[in-house]
Amino acid sequence: MAVFEWMAAHGPPRNGATPHGARPVLAHPRGPSPTTGVCPHDDPLPRYDQNRYAPGGYAPSLSMDTTGMLYTPSSCAAGAPCKLVVARHGCLSGQYLLGDAFPELGNLDTYADTDNLVVLHPQAISSVLPVNPEGCWDWWGYDGSNFAVRSAPQMTAIVNMVHALGG
Repeated sequence: MAVFEWMAAHGPPRNGATPHGARPVLAHPRGPSPTTGVCPHDDPLPRYDQNRYAPGGYAPSLSMDTTGMLYTPSSCAAGAPCKLVVARHGCLSGQYLLGDAFPELGNLDTYADTDNLVVLHPQAISSVLPVNPEGCWDWWGYDGSNFAVRSAPQMTAIVNMVHALGG
């Protein structure tokens, strides 16, 4: 489903992002993007198994989905030097509710081809235990008191994903 079809059916993104909302974020650390902002793909993003990277081997126990999404530009897949962007969605924005809408509306993938960026989209889900009814990433301690450090369970899973991609 195209971005504008989704927006027509569901309204604008909750955070008020524009179709090119990623441009200022990407321009800040490395300068303006040479891209015109044309979406590089129409197909659903490939999924990967998040269980492989989660401490304990079962991502749902950390309020993470069993799969995440990854966009790899063809130049990166062919061996060109590329950078990695980890794009964590907000509350009520995971693929379990919105499918590919966060990557499509976030537009990071739009700039990935021209900017040589691999975009990792890990996914959180809602859960009863730990208590996370809106599928948020753990920013308040629902998964333990060490939620804000690199050794927190969700962060450990994401760091494991980054390492698996060579980072």
